[in-house]
Amino acid sequence: MNYKDKLRRASFRGVCFEVEKHEAGFGRRTAIHEYPARDLPYTEDLGRKARSFTIEGFIIGNDYSFNRDRLITACEMDEPGSLVHPYLGTKKVVCTECKIKESSEEGRITRFSMTLIEAGLKQLPAFNIDYLQKITAISDRISSLLGDYFTSNFSILDMPAYVVGAAMDLYKMALDAIDGLVKGIAVNIEFYADIQFELKKIRDKLPNKIYESEVMANGLGSLFKKLTDTNEIDFSPLFSFGDEPTFSTNSTITSGMQKTNQKVLTDYIRTIAVVSSVKNTVTKSYDTYDEAVKERSKIAYSINERMEEIPDDEIFSALQELKSDLLRAVPEPNKSLPRIATHEINQTVPSLVLAYDLYGSLDLEKDIIRRNKIDHPGFIKGGQILEVVSAK
Repeated sequence: MNYKDKLRRASFRGVCFEVEKHEAGFGRRTAIHEYPARDLPYTEDLGRKARSFTIEGFIIGNDYSFNRDRLITACEMDEPGSLVHPYLGTKKVVCTECKIKESSEEGRITRFSMTLIEAGLKQLPAFNIDYLQKITAISDRISSLLGDYFTSNFSILDMPAYVVGAAMDLYKMALDAIDGLVKGIAVNIEFYADIQFELKKIRDKLPNKIYESEVMANGLGSLFKKLTDTNEIDFSPLFSFGDEPTFSTNSTITSGMQKTNQKVLTDYIRTIAVVSSVKNTVTKSYDTYDEAVKERSKIAYSINERMEEIPDDEIFSALQELKSDLLRAVPEPNKSLPRIATHEINQTVPSLVLAYDLYGSLDLEKDIIRRNKIDHPGFIKGGQILEVVSAK
């Protein structure tokens, strides 16, 4: 077998290119000590020098400009990336410099010189912030503040029957909406039974305890605390629970109280649903950096909405703190996730060939099929732009 047959296809972060020549630097770090009146120096060994790699190569083809831009993006990313070196194997490296050269004498080609340094390991003393614990503590505080907000502003004592009936109907509607979150999701039977038991306890108390706002708030708070024991529940249907009441200067005292009760209960359900979803967002596993950021942005936007609508200053400050920790916790700071990139294919290819061309392996072939909803993996039509995971 010719030695060239053993060489792997060169790539950096999944961007393939051709190699003309390369250089690599190795050695030891030293400190040379030279003393007066002594002919022999002392060379102190300080450890292995960081290995460096210089590659001179080119990208050629009708889509060379697209792959050139991908290579530039790969070189400017802020984390170590995977280099498939045709002669030295796979390395985890950081690109310190990349120079490209194009001329009118040569068409459809970009030549480049790229310098890379091995990434190594971070072995300095470090600390990790337990954002999940912080978010859990803040969520519990917000739940308590929401309970105080509810008991201080929700009241049907000495109110006409229609005000009491409207409050009970809205409260029952909230319980039914919560029940709907649990139905149809893959949770164990014990968890489902616990939730149904909590719902039954609250419903059984309603006829006698409807006038006690503290009992109503505690029941909802206990229920939502149990719901956050799993990250399978999607709380987003409750983000827009109920109708936003409209207040008029011509409203009577009783109709004004009815609308206040409606707003307080609506604020409570919407806010505690958003707060509960934050924990799920932090504990959820993500395949890519882009998916994590998209989910984080959606929840952060919902927190902003609650901050604008709820009139309590303490809850506003706590939501602000919760949002700040969410933005730091997702994606997980100590975990490097691959990013999403686009790739245009010029001719019809099988998914196996495409996966190997992009990554040098077949590991992500199924991800390409799933992400782009490809019906016939053996014939991916040319001329379309696919969404692919960039190699790290």
